[in-house]
Amino acid sequence: MPSASIKKEISCSKENLIKIVLDIEKYPEFVPWCLNGIIHSKNDKGDKI
Repeated sequence: MPSASIKKEISCSKENLIKIVLDIEKYPEFVPWCLNGIIHSKNDKGDKI
């Protein structure tokens, strides 16, 4: 499977960073080449992506 990585330092609180990472449906707005971010189901234990 192809992979890529980028390291950048950002000025963001830990709490805001966690919110960004967990907002999968908004990935297409800021992740290059990401065409879709879909959560297929949700439950009390977490999301199935």
